[in-house]
Order: sequence, then C-alpha cells, then structure tokens
Amino acid sequence: MLKKAIFHCSYGAGDIFESREFVKEYIKILGTTENYYAHGKSPYILHDMPELKFTDVTPEMNHRTSWKIIGDTILINMWIGRDSKYVLPQIGVVVEEHFRMHNDMLRDMKMSPLSRNPYVYIPTIDYKQYAIKNVASFYGGISSEKLILISNGPVQSNQAKNFDFTPVIKLVCDTFPEYSFVVTQNTNLRAENLFYTSEIINITTGVDLNEISYLSTLCDVVIGRNSGPHVFSQVLPNWMDRNKTSLSFTYGKGASHFVASDNLPMKKEWSDAEDTMEVFKKICEVIE
Repeated sequence: MLKKAIFHCSYGAGDIFESREFVKEYIKILGTTENYYAHGKSPYILHDMPELKFTDVTPEMNHRTSWKIIGDTILINMWIGRDSKYVLPQIGVVVEEHFRMHNDMLRDMKMSPLSRNPYVYIPTIDYKQYAIKNVASFYGGISSEKLILISNGPVQSNQAKNFDFTPVIKLVCDTFPEYSFVVTQNTNLRAENLFYTSEIINITTGVDLNEISYLSTLCDVVIGRNSGPHVFSQVLPNWMDRNKTSLSFTYGKGASHFVASDNLPMKKEWSDAEDTMEVFKKICEVIE
C-alpha cells in the first residue's frame, strides 16, 4: 500500500508552477498521507500548498522516468519535457499536453484518470499566503488608464530570443504617458509611469514570482516571452478574464502561452518580432 508520494521536477520554476493542479489531483487519486515535492528551487514557490513538504531531488528521481515505486513510496516526474511527444514544436508547453501526459501516466499506474476538463488544471494560487500587501497598496494608488506588466528578464529555455527589452520599455513609457508600466527586471530607466516589481513587492525571500503573479491579475495587459514571471501570469483567473490580454514574443505561436486553445476568455496575442521597433509596434497595436 502506498503511503508516500514524492513529486519531482529537476527543471525551472515555471515547470513547477505548471504542475500545481495536477499534483493536487494526484494526491486525491493516490490517497497518500505523506506528500512531498522535490525540486531545486525555493520552497517558497509552493508556500500556499501546505499539503506538500519540500525535499531535495535525489538520484532515484530520474528526469526521464515517468514514475516508479520504491517500497511504500511512489516517485512521480512532473516535468513534461521528459518525453518530446508531449512538447509542441518550438518548445511549446501547454496544459492540454500536460493533461494528456498525466492521463497516460495514470493509465500506466492502473489508476483513475483525471476527473475534470484540461482547463481546470490551469494553475490557481492562494495569494493570501504570499506578501501581496504592498502590491495591493501600489494598485490602490494607480490612477492611470491602463496598467501593463512587462516580463523583461532573460528566457530560460529556447522558445524565444533574448532580445533587449530596455529600449522598447523606454519607447512605450514615452509614447503612452497615460499608462503605467511595471517591469520585472531592473534597468537603468526611470520615468513617472515606470515601476519595478522588486521595488513594489519589496520582500526578502528572494523569490517574488507568486507576488508578481498576483500583480498580473490586476493588470490590463501582460507581456513577456513565456518565461519566468510571464509563465506565472498564466493563472486561471487571468485566463477567465475577457478584459485581459497576454502578449508573448516567441519563435512560434505554439510556444507562446500555456493554453493552446484560442477559446478561453483572455485575449491571446503572439509575435515573433525581435527587432526593437517591430516589438514596439506590436505592443502599441495590442495596448492602444
């Protein structure tokens, strides 16, 4: 009889984030009393999931093995990249393929399939468990027509080019003084309508991805390259908001967002632009 489940992921914070709802379902299906998540990131990433304890990745947790049982413990690999058949061209990682992968794994385990439709497994975060007070205070003081979040940090995978967002940020701030722009990675730029997440959130944990995710739910437009904070903006409340737009700059459309379908309420925009002026033009088109 299984007593313990250890979910594991040897890769990025975004990969851990995208697995959240599937982990919750596994715990229900397995009925295990001890549940752990092994990963190489800060335990704070899953701080709102008290049903999970943090543990380190060990050699038994092979990143290419889907699952294995050792005694009364089951090890479950949550990384979708373990098998390329679940990854769309140009490194597209979508909830629909996560859904297919985990159903295949559950069938292999001779367990019940996932109980709900794929889109219910878009991540939901209990933001009350995070340091969102400063974000709420910042939002309460904003009087601009639109609030726009730009994830300008480097891409961690190869789904997009690491072009320099800084000149684009300067252009949009100068062009749209009536809008407020919040940027996730510090630059040397300063403007009355430009803000930085590190200065807004101002926490000492070193990981503010969930706080940035909360901020994204307050924004009209979120922009990025489907990496880092832009991945953490792919939460269910955003996908269900028809007044919100997500713009992603990636090599291919299939790699631009966590949802492949175009039928959810949030507007989904994509561009393969890399040149400063082309990126700027696309942002203008989306936010105007």
